[in-house]
Amino acid sequence: IAKPEEKEVKVFDRSGDLKDGQVIGYVLGPDRKWSALFAISTPDNGQTINGHIQLYFIEGGKQQLLEGHACTFGRVLLHNDTQHSNVFCFVERKAGETKSTVHVTEISAPPEGAQKFKKNTEIIYDASAPGDFPISLVVAEKYGLLYIVTKFGFVYLYELTSCEQIYKARISAQPIFAVARNLTNDGILALNKNGSLFGGLIDENALLPHLMTNCKHLPNIQQLVFSLASKYSLPGVDNIFLGQFNNFIISGDYANAARIASMSPGTLLRNAETINKFKGLPQIPGQPQPLLIYFQKLLEKGKLNKLETIELCGPVLAQGKIDLVRTWAQGSKLDSCVELGDLVARFDKVLALKIFQEAKAHQKVIQILNEQGRLQRLQTMQD
Repeated sequence: IAKPEEKEVKVFDRSGDLKDGQVIGYVLGPDRKWSALFAISTPDNGQTINGHIQLYFIEGGKQQLLEGHACTFGRVLLHNDTQHSNVFCFVERKAGETKSTVHVTEISAPPEGAQKFKKNTEIIYDASAPGDFPISLVVAEKYGLLYIVTKFGFVYLYELTSCEQIYKARISAQPIFAVARNLTNDGILALNKNGSLFGGLIDENALLPHLMTNCKHLPNIQQLVFSLASKYSLPGVDNIFLGQFNNFIISGDYANAARIASMSPGTLLRNAETINKFKGLPQIPGQPQPLLIYFQKLLEKGKLNKLETIELCGPVLAQGKIDLVRTWAQGSKLDSCVELGDLVARFDKVLALKIFQEAKAHQKVIQILNEQGRLQRLQTMQD
């Protein structure tokens, strides 16, 4: 129910062990196409706690029963820096077993040419809390992380693309009663059985340094850190980016220097200084111009910023190569700014109109419609 005047609507009936289990929580997917109910039960008066999840596809009216204690949905960057993916996360533990497994599954369509993301890993609970189990999962969408909060007051933090644990802490010595996502800072709020309220959040300035210092056991940790910095514009490892970039430039490895720049957060390296640096580099025999190498790597990575868009498209259009610009624009590789629209307008009014519309440059849109006589026709139709 999103508004006070809305009435409740039954989504599904409880099935299987959820009919008689103690309901712990209900979650709804980001696009409201999926929902899930999770509950617990005990076959031996509390000595064993079994978990039950009812995953329901609302659009298709289909469901799947899972053995697990808690679950959640989220929206994060899995494949690249631009396309968000909807994910379903749950912790599975089959009845009669002690092993628990964290599952991360993509439930939205992946980018063209990519496979749907699916990973899992075993979660090892703290030895001081035998019989512990999760009561809530929360996705930190700003950072691509997953909080797992357990009954006995532990918080386990997982990075979603690797499905690896990166942090663990105990926030309460008393059992946790309820957990919610803190919408103001993408953290968590947890209430224990004594009524004490605990909060937790990610320190974005410390996240990447923590990974580099404390998670060296993870495979390809530096690549993971670079990926997170690029996707979520996270600070903390600027010196590493700058150091690697300069080392590749000095060694003449322009392609890797451009790759590092393409992954760097914000405008750390993706700025006028870097463009001018590549403009001034000598061409290596048998290789393209350094500036062309730079832009090729940026386009492979994703969308150009405004400065990059103008610096690339200006010379390309000066050579009359409008087809290249059309291809990049159709692939959402360019920043739809007024300056780009002005450049394109001399070659393709239709494309320029689309760019101006996306830039919300209303006067420019009116100007082109007027030049094409479409504005007068619209006025005639209205009359």
